[in-house]
Amino acid sequence: MRLEEDSTSGAQAFSVVDLSVLAGSYATDATCPMLLDASIVPVLHKRFNLPPPGPSPPAFIIADAGTKGVGLFATRDIPAGALILVERPIIVVPAIVPFPRKTVAYAALLPHLSQAARAALLGLTNCKPPSECGPVEGIVWTNASQIDLPILSPTAAEYGGVFPHSAARTIGRLCDLSTTLKWDLASFSIAMYAQRAHAAGEELHIQYIDVLVPRAARRTQLARSYGFECARAHYTQPDDAARAALAAWPQTREFLPWTTDLLLADDAGMQIPFLEEIALSFALLGDARGFRVWAQRVVKLCSAQDPEGAGEFTAWMKSPQTFRLWGWRAKQRRLLDKQLGG
Repeated sequence: MRLEEDSTSGAQAFSVVDLSVLAGSYATDATCPMLLDASIVPVLHKRFNLPPPGPSPPAFIIADAGTKGVGLFATRDIPAGALILVERPIIVVPAIVPFPRKTVAYAALLPHLSQAARAALLGLTNCKPPSECGPVEGIVWTNASQIDLPILSPTAAEYGGVFPHSAARTIGRLCDLSTTLKWDLASFSIAMYAQRAHAAGEELHIQYIDVLVPRAARRTQLARSYGFECARAHYTQPDDAARAALAAWPQTREFLPWTTDLLLADDAGMQIPFLEEIALSFALLGDARGFRVWAQRVVKLCSAQDPEGAGEFTAWMKSPQTFRLWGWRAKQRRLLDKQLGG
């Protein structure tokens, strides 16, 4: 099926494509209906890798969350960095459908779904009233997570996938980042990982919005887009000045310039909000103890979602001097001090 925008507002064609995916525990159907820009269809993978296996038995259940609706709850203690689930999307849609027949476009996906997949889709939360949009569009708006597709044109649309369990608004309505989602195009799947430890019975949360914008702006965005306010006390803390300082941190505390600029203080590398870069800062200073402390944290968080990177840090922990730039700043500092002293 092909849907076209009115040529008076700029020609753009979308096609409903049934993308073949492996069924089983990863997907609700053997195919995934997608509303695609016509230019993307020929370059999508014909075959996808098998996603990594999810935990067995599952590490979560879907249960009643009181006034918040339903949520995902840990069935056992989940350590930081652990894989929680892996799944494929029910449908994939463009972030913006730029023609008047949006309701028709979204509804065109339904006949392509099995009864089970349709029930899974229509059973997701819809925060949009009928006066604003159709039911499928409301569910997409409420639940879609951004995914990367092979976009060839700068004018092509960005895309979102609607997933049966990791749908954004199935998970608790809090703004803290207790879990993170990682999309993998090669396997056409999304994986959810724990950003911190969770106790059995604890609700799993995702971050809805940028928590570094001012409080008033966050409240307005949540109310306008999703019809709720964050339920956690730290939603109001720290204050807006502290959030602004954190938002500017990457521009004022860049890691790469520090690695070679001896005019910057040696402890400036530790003022970076990324674990890998803190660990590497200690490596550049030749501090084996500090490096191992932070490298261990990197390995703990990344073992499941980035085993290659975790393996690299594990090898460096065993033999720090094998890191190519081990102690570089310390060596250059000694040479500089010697030259200045001489």
